[in-house]
Amino acid sequence: MNKAWVAIPVALTLLGTEAAWADTNLRCGNRLVTVEDSQASIRSKCGEPSEISTLIEPARYRNRWGEWVVDRSQPGNEVTVWVYNFGRDKLMMQLRFVNGTLQDVQPLDYGH
Repeated sequence: MNKAWVAIPVALTLLGTEAAWADTNLRCGNRLVTVEDSQASIRSKCGEPSEISTLIEPARYRNRWGEWVVDRSQPGNEVTVWVYNFGRDKLMMQLRFVNGTLQDVQPLDYGH
């Protein structure tokens, strides 16, 4: 078997991994912010966000049919969304925290 045929799927797998990694990380200067970082850690790396919003998301579970059901017997999760505006020539970034821990980083439009 030709080694090139083995290398191509490996390279494609690594590219997919890199793309997924890029969607969940943020760089503030030379400091890297990653999923599972705390709000305090991110504030120390990136400063204060431009916008902050908070809501309580009800606790949920999947029933035996696979449907999501609200579980009113459990406390909800505090969901906080931060937006960083890095200026006109850079994308704004949205960070989603659940109970104070970073869960997701998403790019938005260009800043202002």
